[in-house]
Amino acid sequence: AGSLPDHHHFVRESEAMASEDATLEIGYWHIRGLAAPMRMMCSYKGVPFTNTTCVCKPDGAGGFDNSDWTGADGVSGPKLALKAKNPLINLPYLTDGADASIVVTQSNACVQYLGRKLQLYGGGEKEAYECDQLLCQVMDLRNACVGWFYGSGSRAGYEAQADGHFETVKAHYTKMEGWLAHKGDATFFVVGDAPAAPDFHMWEMIDQQELSAKDLNRASPLEGFPLLAKFYAALRALPTLQEYFAGSMYALPLNNPQAAFF
Repeated sequence: AGSLPDHHHFVRESEAMASEDATLEIGYWHIRGLAAPMRMMCSYKGVPFTNTTCVCKPDGAGGFDNSDWTGADGVSGPKLALKAKNPLINLPYLTDGADASIVVTQSNACVQYLGRKLQLYGGGEKEAYECDQLLCQVMDLRNACVGWFYGSGSRAGYEAQADGHFETVKAHYTKMEGWLAHKGDATFFVVGDAPAAPDFHMWEMIDQQELSAKDLNRASPLEGFPLLAKFYAALRALPTLQEYFAGSMYALPLNNPQAAFF
């Protein structure tokens, strides 16, 4: 699904949405992962941002080099400066303001902050708590996927565990299909005719399942879920996301190289 740079470096990408006017920064590993929904949200709304990534690569000794984030000594990397502003700092994070005075970490907190800032969090209290619930549900699906991608231990383990994984995906998809039906066969999960914050994370997770199924020569996991299939196609076709899908951020690997599938 992508390739790693041939050397590790702290990357500040500017090819997609960044400009001198950007006050938002999204920081994560040099992969799609948990940052993809945030990058998509900004791209969809046409909001400039700086996409900062840290590369994780094999260290040649059977482990992995995370020094882009932590520093070679474990304490002197970009993490240290951010930690002075937010002791909870981890990847992903986002900063906001000309002086980066706002520093938010934890995946759902970052998406929730962006959703409210970009007016992608519904139109009132009811839709806001719908967003909250859906983000938690999508994170449950993501955690199952991470357990498979990273926890299977090897390519052979990844292949051996595929049947069980896709049964788990089916259970999650059944819930999400039921939600769309409950909303009147809606195209999107909260507003109905336009995406809100959870839609971007759900789309990313569906796309990852499609890519992994294709990698394993399996049928699409969307078979039997017509409303989810409609949603997946509709968000992919949104005009303001076409630059994102054609650019380098979408072309990044799904996962870091510790994963059996990346």
